[in-house]
Amino acid sequence: MSTKDYIKRTSKMIQENVSINQVDIDIDSEIPDNVNVAKVLTTFRGSLPKGYFKKLNGIKVLNLEEFDQRNISAKYSADDRILYISAERQDSNADMLDDLLHEMGHHAETLYGDFIYGDGAIKDEFIMKRMQLRFELGSDGYDYAQFDFKDVEYNPELDDYLYKRIGKEKLKMMTAGMFIRPYQSLSIREYFAVGFEQFYLGNHKTLHRDCPVLYKRVSELDRKVKKESR
Repeated sequence: MSTKDYIKRTSKMIQENVSINQVDIDIDSEIPDNVNVAKVLTTFRGSLPKGYFKKLNGIKVLNLEEFDQRNISAKYSADDRILYISAERQDSNADMLDDLLHEMGHHAETLYGDFIYGDGAIKDEFIMKRMQLRFELGSDGYDYAQFDFKDVEYNPELDDYLYKRIGKEKLKMMTAGMFIRPYQSLSIREYFAVGFEQFYLGNHKTLHRDCPVLYKRVSELDRKVKKESR
């Protein structure tokens, strides 16, 4: 089957079986056979209060050079309020659902930024964990002097340092019980988005244990959005 025919068939299947709260879904590239897009999108829609979908301008499943250049499988653009999901970098239904929920967390930031961050509680918890990570790095003899671990914004140089100099597996061991996964340590926005994703995947126990302030805020946000969606 040609890519064009595949996209046409899959798009028709989604149009007939899945409605994502009036948000258009565009599939522009072939998706692995083991990923059931309609099932993923149905689960995605059912996992979230309807209010999160407001002002979301679309979900695009496609292949971008940026995904390969940055070694990522999804992104959210605050400029156009669209979720961009890699077509070829999906290993399973669970993998695609994880990406959708994570990027929806970034959309939630644009909708409810003041509610999420206004009192500084998440920032304080994030910085506390960053300082714990700095301590662990120092204890293992790593030189981290060039980085400000209290800077909550994304720093590509720190990203390279953690993932290339320290390494993913070592970082995973260092951050166990501190962050849900190492990626959460890269910025306050990723800290929130990973927590958001885990909450709506149903991993409440782990999130509450490792990130209690974040868990509380996402729980409060969930109640707020559900109330607004009635």
